[in-house]
Amino acid sequence: MTLFVDIVSVIGSLASISGVSLKDLLKTFKPSEPDGKEIANYIRFLEGRNVLFAPIDDEFHTAVIRSLEEIKRETEALRSKCEDTNVHTVLLDLLLKMSKNLKALHEIDSSTPQGKYTMYSALQSVRLDIARALALFCTAYKIVPRDQRMQEFVLNFALRTKR
Repeated sequence: MTLFVDIVSVIGSLASISGVSLKDLLKTFKPSEPDGKEIANYIRFLEGRNVLFAPIDDEFHTAVIRSLEEIKRETEALRSKCEDTNVHTVLLDLLLKMSKNLKALHEIDSSTPQGKYTMYSALQSVRLDIARALALFCTAYKIVPRDQRMQEFVLNFALRTKR
């Protein structure tokens, strides 16, 4: 076992998203289940999304929106491929939160300091929501992201509490 698995197991055991906990996911979990492969492919897709990792000074408003919309499409595709209703619930919650933040991003003027702050807040909120979902999935399906940045992303963001 790696340190990532040990730490994310603690995070995942404490997390609950839309009433779905690790216990709910493990209740129906089978190691050979195709959902685990689909989730692992989704994580690999996310590893290439710089919008999850880049500092805010490196982000451009239109690029952030475009990247988040792409992540949202992949999340919707993942939801349609997975069979477990608990996975569906977690992904639906993530999709709703992403939609809310994308709406906010479309409405801001990022050329002002207030707009830049709003963009940063919305992006951080999406990052937090994705990391929490990934912590739950990585624990339930024993997935270790290949990319070190993704491991750090899940660990750093999943541990933060929402204010």
